[in-house]
Parts: sequence; C-alpha cells; structure tokens
Amino acid sequence: MGRRARHLTLAAKKDSQRISGLKYALSEHGQTRRADRKARSKLGESPGSNDPTPPAASGDKPPNGLMLALAEIPLPTENALFRRVVDEPDSVDESDFPRWLAEPPFAGDDAYFERHSAEYQGFTKALETAMHGVQFRMRQARHNDLHSQFLCAGDGKKREELFAEVRAMLAGWWKKWEVLWAFEASGTYDPLHDARQHAMLKHQQQWVARNIVHFYGCKFLA
Repeated sequence: MGRRARHLTLAAKKDSQRISGLKYALSEHGQTRRADRKARSKLGESPGSNDPTPPAASGDKPPNGLMLALAEIPLPTENALFRRVVDEPDSVDESDFPRWLAEPPFAGDDAYFERHSAEYQGFTKALETAMHGVQFRMRQARHNDLHSQFLCAGDGKKREELFAEVRAMLAGWWKKWEVLWAFEASGTYDPLHDARQHAMLKHQQQWVARNIVHFYGCKFLA
C-alpha cells in the first residue's frame, strides 16, 4: 500500500505549510536563525553571498567580520543536554553525530516526512544543542593539547613546527569555510522543507568561524 496523503487538496497543503512556517518563525529555533541572519545583514553580507570567502585558504589571515559575528552568538552553556555532552559524553548516544560533522550533503534524514511536525522541530533543536556540546568539547581538547605542547616546546625547532601545524589547521578551516558557503549558495537545502539539514549547515558555518577566531587569537600562540 502507498503512503496516505497528509492533505486532501493543494490548498490544504499550502495552508499547512504556511502554519508550519509561522510556528517555525515564532519558535526558539526560528528566532535563533533570524538572529543569525540579522548579524550577517549588519555586515552587508547576505546568507547566500560568497563575499566573505577569501581568494585562497591561508592560516595567516585574520578572521573576517562575519566570522567574528558568528563566533559571538551565545552558546547554550546552561542547557542540561549541552553540559552532559561536554562533561559526560559516555552518557549520551552519539552514534548519529558523525554524519552531522561530515561536510554536506548530509546522509539521508530518517524522519524526512515528518519535517513539519513539532516533534521533528524539537528534535532538530536538541540535535543542535548536542552538536554545540560536541564541537565545544572537541575544540577544548584541541586547545588543551596545543597548549601543553607549546609549554613543552621552548623556543627551538619544535615551537616552529607547532606554529606550522596551527597555520595548517587554520588554513584547513578557511578551506572548509569556502566549501560550506559554496554549498549554501547552491540552494540544496531549503530552510523550511530541509530544516534539519539547513540548520546543521548553519551550525557548521558557525563552528568553523568559532574555531578560526579562537585559535587565531589564542594567547599561547602570540
């Protein structure tokens, strides 16, 4: 048997989508996305623009204005799920997380046909919160590792090798920044009909920006 149609007429389907769009706009998730767009518009950069993309990846470039704006978006540090992912990773099922850490296009969405439901939107918000925790934890581990290596390196050849490693790491993030912006410009993910994929694309852009800003400005790299 085929899947039963959720709407009897095209008009009913459009009304349902309009209501879903309004609910999304009024939700915490929708307001976060709006704040993100507002931060970009203040800089004169549209979400689909390639303007902030540098001509070539480089670990010596300072973060651009859009990166600085994205890095300043508050993290959900008081959220219980965020804290669990950061402090007690073994207590969270992270088996689904790798596909959202990979570059887009992302693997298929198991709940695609329920994408307008409140449950789907709620899970997407929880996924974003959890992935913030994962990214934060990964950045802290990388920071602590580099910090300890710099403390032990002294002023000799080892220190120069560490600087080269950091420059290569930053260049890699600049390159990923370019890739993510080019993918968004392709229009593959619609904010309403591909809400989860679109949200995770924006999530990745934000964390590439956070990583570049953080490691470019680390005091132990001065």
